[in-house]
Amino acid sequence: MRRLLRPAAVHGGGGAGARPLDLAGWVAAVDAAGEVPHRVAMRHGYLLAFVIFAASCGGSAEATPTRAEFIRQGDAVCAQAQQELRPVLARAQSGGDVGVLMGIWEDQVKIHKQFVADMKAIGTPSGDEVARKLIASLEYGLELADDVQDALDDGDAAAIATALPAYLNLTATLNSRLVTYGFRRCGATA
Repeated sequence: MRRLLRPAAVHGGGGAGARPLDLAGWVAAVDAAGEVPHRVAMRHGYLLAFVIFAASCGGSAEATPTRAEFIRQGDAVCAQAQQELRPVLARAQSGGDVGVLMGIWEDQVKIHKQFVADMKAIGTPSGDEVARKLIASLEYGLELADDVQDALDDGDAAAIATALPAYLNLTATLNSRLVTYGFRRCGATA
């Protein structure tokens, strides 16, 4: 597997001459294997991770909803998270330097944390191992998002090169699993 990010890419962009982010260019750069070429990963990686999360949204508490209730309530939580992410997405699409992107990532992680807490509060259908694993994957996604945040805060290119692709890959896989389970808002890409 090729290396997705180069340390030099972390420190090379941004500043007053920063170009606006080109989401279409980023999406086109993801190859058939789902890997991200290193030359665009840093410039667009934060935005793509955010957009994938915003387009997705996919618990174990004391409640035991039915499968239909779990899906209905989960889709409502996803709709709320997507609404909260709209202004953050607008900021991301307007571009900016690495500092701006770091702030955008931080804002999306805050929304992500609330989203996961809300999904857990719904609970999972009794005996539904798939639903339980979906919630566990959401929690793991949050851990990976925190890893990306920590790497960004530390300016650690090697950690970013590991954490960001792991987050992107989990998110893409989880989106598919959520749609397969029956969610209409969670995991669906617009």
